[in-house]
Amino acid sequence: MEERQVTVEGTTHKLEPPFIAIATMNPLDDEGTYPLPAAQLDRFMMMLSVGYPPEDAEAARACQARALFSGRNFISVEDVKALAPDVLGHRVMTSDSGVGRELVAHCVERVPAPA
Repeated sequence: MEERQVTVEGTTHKLEPPFIAIATMNPLDDEGTYPLPAAQLDRFMMMLSVGYPPEDAEAARACQARALFSGRNFISVEDVKALAPDVLGHRVMTSDSGVGRELVAHCVERVPAPA
């Protein structure tokens, strides 16, 4: 964080002040969220508990952002169709990771366009 930049998929993005970092500790070999060690906690100004949003807010929270970034103040069917694989795919439990996203994408393709 002191570097004031993040790298996502090989692309480095500079962080302009102010910026917010939200972090959790999720070991790869375990499930759940765990407290950060003291050596990492001291990097943060404060600790807040955000909690988990209601199911309807979660589906709305991503579509509303996409609509806003598209210059609209309403959600379209296309917003839902575009985000469904990314929002829901990792929640479909299959023996092959990645199949959940493909399954959701296939289901969304079958949703007819609004009249």
